[in-house]
Amino acid sequence: MSLFIGDNGRDNMPKNAIIIGGGVSGLSAAEALAGQGVKSLIIEKECSLGGEAVTYGCKATDECSRCNVCLALDLVRKSQNEPLISVLTESRVTAVDGEAGDFTVTVENNGDLKQFEAGVIIAATGFEPFAAETMGAYGLGSYSQVISSYQLEQELSERTISDILADITEIAFLQCIGSRDRQNGNPYCSRICCGYALRLAKLIKSKNPETDISFFYMDLQNFGKSPDQFKRSCDELGINFIRGKGSEIKGRNNSGKVDVIYEDLINGRRKSMPFELVVLSVGLTPRSGASKLSRILGINRDQYGFFGVSPQEANRDEVLTSRPGVLAAGTCQGPRDAAESIAHGKKAALKAISLLRGRSVWKTG
Repeated sequence: MSLFIGDNGRDNMPKNAIIIGGGVSGLSAAEALAGQGVKSLIIEKECSLGGEAVTYGCKATDECSRCNVCLALDLVRKSQNEPLISVLTESRVTAVDGEAGDFTVTVENNGDLKQFEAGVIIAATGFEPFAAETMGAYGLGSYSQVISSYQLEQELSERTISDILADITEIAFLQCIGSRDRQNGNPYCSRICCGYALRLAKLIKSKNPETDISFFYMDLQNFGKSPDQFKRSCDELGINFIRGKGSEIKGRNNSGKVDVIYEDLINGRRKSMPFELVVLSVGLTPRSGASKLSRILGINRDQYGFFGVSPQEANRDEVLTSRPGVLAAGTCQGPRDAAESIAHGKKAALKAISLLRGRSVWKTG
């Protein structure tokens, strides 16, 4: 057995944590633990750290837009230079035995099984973007003029917005794709879509003022420190806000455009507008492996598949799960943006420290 054990100290409890997931919430938790002298081992299934956030591009114009991509990169750098943080990439947890304060975690790494001991486990496995291609009415995968916000974000990490949209002058952003929709089983708000879509729209308009941008929405969710001020800045740039839910996208013969069919929420009429490019603002969903990992960890998921105490006791600000000693941080516990995920990771670390030092009983409530 390979052991990962810190200083047992006065309470005879292993002074370390295992963190499953190396995205922003997991890295934030590890940094906070290290700040209190607590060792952590990050188990990451990908070949590098940072999660989804480091695959996105900066959306700053002439000033910072608070998209927090830089924060993710900073957390990765800090983790690489912190001696109290260890990392195993391309690894998966296959078993968890024991109890709070005395866990044995089995990890598969490069085909080998390794075992580690820890006093507390923090699940920080992140999310998956909603697969908008499963909703045929929106034409993703059928029309080249339709892309997901996730695709645009990844393009932006490699090229400038002017290069990506060189000859495009008419763009629509459609909100709530895969969120607030009972038909696809995701009636919850993903919380991040309004913020990142407005930042993308403002970036495009700032770099290419001649571009006509229409922003279709049901209502705008708060994001960042000054959402109203941010919206006003988008208004001043000439972004067209349309209170309407996009319901369908249809191709136009030989025009290079597609029609956005939407329900105008102001007058209740069904309308249509042509665009050269449509960006689908996709929401967050639990990772496809969340069900399997929840069984391995012995924890419940809420009615939407996120980790939590129980479907009846779900609380998006909580870090406890149904198994004592196992905590949940970031978007695996519920939708939140990067800044909120970082804060939630710190909250999980504070709870872990309290548990490791014997200042709190090992229970879920």
